[in-house]
Amino acid sequence: MPSHRNMQNAGITLRSDDSGIRAFATFVNCSQRTVRVFWIDFEGTRVDYTRDRGGLQPRQYLQMRTFEGHPWIFRDKESNDKLYVRTSQNKLEEVYFPVAWDGREAPTVRIQIPVYSLQDLCCQKIRRLVKSKDLMSLELPNTLKLQLLHPSDTIIPPLESESNANNRNNNEGNLHHQV
Repeated sequence: MPSHRNMQNAGITLRSDDSGIRAFATFVNCSQRTVRVFWIDFEGTRVDYTRDRGGLQPRQYLQMRTFEGHPWIFRDKESNDKLYVRTSQNKLEEVYFPVAWDGREAPTVRIQIPVYSLQDLCCQKIRRLVKSKDLMSLELPNTLKLQLLHPSDTIIPPLESESNANNRNNNEGNLHHQV
């Protein structure tokens, strides 16, 4: 089985391992955006841990009890743009993998906005100005229209349906992680 880091590049579905090894993290929103914090469950489905609070506001933090090998991702609430985290090892990562708890204070994971390409920035701006239903009527190449409708998210599965998310959060997700 490839390591978690290799999974991202190999196109293998990202999902949680059943390690049972406790881990803790404090997610701090250092961006100026409202952030959605997702755990990727055992089937590779996103579980939104900030849905009930409307997202993680700028300068807010979320303390999580989780497990080693459970991936976490972060997205802008309004645009669904990828957000990166700066780990306690000062690395910028799209996916955060908690490490085993060693008895010390939980690591602080800082959520930050990455440096985007000019094309990504332009697409973000267009998505903010044009409603999704109107994107297809723009005089743009079809490949660009598709990119506007479905922002690149190469390693993360699509969002689960709202009803499925409610059931999962109420029944399963909270058994594994606690805020």
